[in-house]
Amino acid sequence: MSALIGISLPACRIDGQRISIRRTDSGATLWPAPVDRDEQLIVGLGNPESRYTDTPHNVGYEVADRLATSWGLKWDKNPEVWFARGSVNGQAVCLLKMRLAMNLTGPGLKQLSETMRFSPEQCILVFDDLDLPLGAVKTRIKGSAGGHRGVASILEAFQTDAIRRVKIGVGNGDKDRSRHLCCEGI
Repeated sequence: MSALIGISLPACRIDGQRISIRRTDSGATLWPAPVDRDEQLIVGLGNPESRYTDTPHNVGYEVADRLATSWGLKWDKNPEVWFARGSVNGQAVCLLKMRLAMNLTGPGLKQLSETMRFSPEQCILVFDDLDLPLGAVKTRIKGSAGGHRGVASILEAFQTDAIRRVKIGVGNGDKDRSRHLCCEGI
């Protein structure tokens, strides 16, 4: 968000999605409007580069994409984040996919939380876990990053471990863990 030069315009609605517009040095850019206190944010962790599409390391992005599709939400983007907002069964939701390398997500998400005015307690992180069998799902309310550098980045940036998590198993017993994460085939 360092590209912002601080000129804010009021929030508005476009196609039912709440957005605000701020000018950047490259022109007008869509920014998510501040969230309501009861709005739930689901943050899919992944890497924005196309070479990571359909790899186990991007399962968080994939889950966010599938939720958006099943809930009929449309993705909007700006230089830092893809976001989709709406209501599901009366609950306001905001799906987020940071446009940063996963292991550097923390500072960007922290800045976004200040712009959109949400707390870490409103977030649910969705990400890959090599220690869980393929397709297994485990939830966690707080605790360590468990060796996941993207989650560690977020916990460090927010200075709390009280962020809800959904871990999706991508383990296959492969001893070369980094090769497995970046290979296609989830």
